[in-house]
Amino acid sequence: MKDIDYLFKLRDHWWFDAGIAAFYDIAERLKKNDGQRWLDVKLWICPDGILVSAPDELLKPFVDACYEYLGDLWWNVSSSKQEEAKDLVIYNKEKETFSCAPRRNPTPVAALSVGGSSWKVDYDAYDGLSDEMKSRTDAFLKETGKSLWGIKKDKLPYEQPVCHPHIETFPVKGKKRVCSVCGQELVCENVNQTVFPLFSSQSAAFSFNSKFGTPDIVCWECAMLGKFAVHSALYKVADPYTQIMQIYSNNMAALLNMHDMMGNSSNIRIFEKDKLYFRDFGTGESIVELAKLPYEVLWSFFLISFAELNKQKRNAIDAGKKLKQIGSLSEEDLNDLAATGVVTMSLEKKGQTFITKELVDFHDSVYIFRLIDYIEKETKEDKILSKNSGDFWKNLFWDFVLVQNKQKPYDPVNGLYRNRILQKVFEKSSILQDVEDFVFKKSLAYSYPYLYRILSFVILYERVANKRDVDYEGGKGMTKDQVEIATKLRAQIVIRGKKTLMVDGNDVNKLKPLKGDLFSLRKTRTANDFLEQLSRLQFRYGLVLNQEIIKGILVEKDVDFEDFKAYCMISALNSYNMELGFAEKSNSGSTAAENK
Repeated sequence: MKDIDYLFKLRDHWWFDAGIAAFYDIAERLKKNDGQRWLDVKLWICPDGILVSAPDELLKPFVDACYEYLGDLWWNVSSSKQEEAKDLVIYNKEKETFSCAPRRNPTPVAALSVGGSSWKVDYDAYDGLSDEMKSRTDAFLKETGKSLWGIKKDKLPYEQPVCHPHIETFPVKGKKRVCSVCGQELVCENVNQTVFPLFSSQSAAFSFNSKFGTPDIVCWECAMLGKFAVHSALYKVADPYTQIMQIYSNNMAALLNMHDMMGNSSNIRIFEKDKLYFRDFGTGESIVELAKLPYEVLWSFFLISFAELNKQKRNAIDAGKKLKQIGSLSEEDLNDLAATGVVTMSLEKKGQTFITKELVDFHDSVYIFRLIDYIEKETKEDKILSKNSGDFWKNLFWDFVLVQNKQKPYDPVNGLYRNRILQKVFEKSSILQDVEDFVFKKSLAYSYPYLYRILSFVILYERVANKRDVDYEGGKGMTKDQVEIATKLRAQIVIRGKKTLMVDGNDVNKLKPLKGDLFSLRKTRTANDFLEQLSRLQFRYGLVLNQEIIKGILVEKDVDFEDFKAYCMISALNSYNMELGFAEKSNSGSTAAENK
């Protein structure tokens, strides 16, 4: 008998196309796990989708088996505690025996549309049991200390409950109608949240507008692919927020390649039972554990992906293969990166439901990888940063924390500044003024915070964002030399200030007027005011400054006064905190020695 070819076409919608990529990954897993049964099923990657070629009697069973596999991965799962407790009492009709099994709890993305009525199982109510069966049940419950299943604990199940939605693949019954998502004329159903998290159910739509017309409909294909998209979703949960990311592309081969590199079939994906209730990507003690807000999670995703890709390429690529500019990424990888995007959906839990806080569509992964690669290379050559222990990116992540409430050190609100700065990084906007504002607030809230990593990051980022990292005619903003003059100015102010104020001893309190001078310099609104304040500092601390050079820089067309001042202030605060912090430590050490 001739095989049937069935094409699941791309929808040009980021959620449903992610479902096609997920279907392909699970189908490949299923064929690998049970190759003999599905030997005659073939999968083909087409430019516009995935083609399944199989005998008529195998096509539907194969797709159904893929869906059941999906349900066991993300809906019908148990945590380690549930597996250990085994609180679910089950009765086996065939063996006529009782047993205990783990209860189940769906993973975060699947759980968005799971309620009490979602659970399905063959059971009998306790009141409907025979007297003999009641007696046996009571004896088993007393022996094990367990209880029956259900809200009222009055149901005796004959198997473990499942909560993945029921779907009918290749339906033969039902009127064919036009799908609101893909436009195909197939058997359809009303839109609901199990198809796409941002769809409202019919009851929700009518509750807001009782005169609402007939709700939109989706075909069985889209309904199924929407559920498969759960497998492709990369997520992080930090109560009350859930951040969900999906890789998308209108090129099937590029989409699957990206999932192999940094998606559902990549090494960054994790399937550890307990971690799955908080995140499903990032191995070990990953930076994603620190991320809570949308741009933080998106940034951590790219950092983890970049590190993993570099690791893979270093281990596997031929020595003679020509590589492109970004670390160890090949030309094919770069082309596929350019053809894909990442959507981040930020949801906040509200009672029994959730609200959408933000939807971010980012489609310039090549830029982010170039940025990460450039900063990593530059920081490795930095004499100060190369001496620092620990991971640069993770330390920088902590540097950008500003605790709003000391009673809640891990509150997501503490990352608001960091999230806002990272948002501008993804938008390729300047972060200089935001960082300057942040470091001053942090210096007021903390004792001598270390700011050198932040200073290095903002300098390197601004170079890339303004295209000053390479010889490029279209570059804008301050040049490397101009930034260097601005940052060196701070060193002169702080070092000379320290020598002048602490000439008679080691009392660190004598340095505090210097901080007031820095604030006065920061408050200047024009270049002339800035130069006048510098003149005062020259007189007060004996600074040796060439004001003509500084004045000349401030009038150059590429130099914005506020940017020049911001570089100077961030650098000055970093020097001040380092000098004062070191002086205080030295002073406390001397005092301790004297007390001995």
